[in-house]
Amino acid sequence: MTHARRFVLTLPFILCAAGIPGCGGGMAADDGGPDADDGGPDASADGAVPLSPTDQAFLAEFCAAVVPCCTTNGVTADVAVCKQSLAKLAWTRDAEVRAACLDELRQRAASGACMPDPGDLADPCTRIFDEPSGLRAPGETCTTAKDCAGSPGTFTNCFGTCITYALGAVGDYPCLGNVGTTGLINDIPWTANSTVAQSHGFLCQLRDGLYCDWNENVCKALVPGGGACTATQICESSSCGGSTAGVCDPLPGVGDACVLNCKADTYCDGSVCMPKLAAGAACVSSDQCSADCKGSNGCSGTCATAGVCSPLTVVQSLVLSVWCGLTPVRD
Repeated sequence: MTHARRFVLTLPFILCAAGIPGCGGGMAADDGGPDADDGGPDASADGAVPLSPTDQAFLAEFCAAVVPCCTTNGVTADVAVCKQSLAKLAWTRDAEVRAACLDELRQRAASGACMPDPGDLADPCTRIFDEPSGLRAPGETCTTAKDCAGSPGTFTNCFGTCITYALGAVGDYPCLGNVGTTGLINDIPWTANSTVAQSHGFLCQLRDGLYCDWNENVCKALVPGGGACTATQICESSSCGGSTAGVCDPLPGVGDACVLNCKADTYCDGSVCMPKLAAGAACVSSDQCSADCKGSNGCSGTCATAGVCSPLTVVQSLVLSVWCGLTPVRD
């Protein structure tokens, strides 16, 4: 199963913004959610906690803090739509995480690279949406991720039951998904040959040179060029058998001939690997543009409508469109 919430695009707000069924939580869209007298843990029938005045104040601060990033990236911000959209999503009520995220947004505001890295599960703004404050523990039934109780440094999702994923290392079991270089996550709730949802699992970071072996549900190291392969996703180059059957193709570098992928901060211009372009450079394709991906220089920025490189990845651009109110979250 995938999310444009991260493939599912693993970001809850992208799934919802894309209108994928099963996301969104029953809060009223026109007023940001039901009124509440205090911040206490009075749960609705589905396990979600109604919005309190403190929550409403945080959403207002968050949406206001995003405005400079919207402006820098040529997006007209609509704070009211931002608040309505975010009120429908799963997010944390941890006061320290909220404060750290607001600080991060304000510090990044003047930079073109003003969006947090969705692949960094320790980033406070990523944690806002990865660690919901519902009342249902992992393994308990849920309708949406809003019902679930997240935990620090993990990603919590709902597949009928709450499931929490941690980043895995080589050998960790059960792996139930991958985190791509842009932060895109594809996750499932079951191990191979099973229909029983897990309560906990691991995500394998491609940035760390890992992938999830779906047959064994174990995080494994990507295979370098020259190693044996049976599928493209296990190769560092994402290419198996291009030159020799059953062998991972090498990942070419600057000046080397290429067909699709190149090493690190380079791109394939159709025949030769070239250095990626800096933010502000003229471009015709997003593959040409460098990005600000923490922990990895292997992801691409975006070629904006004006034909210049932006340091934001496609995932970050999609998230920004929700935060700016350009792409409202659907009910």
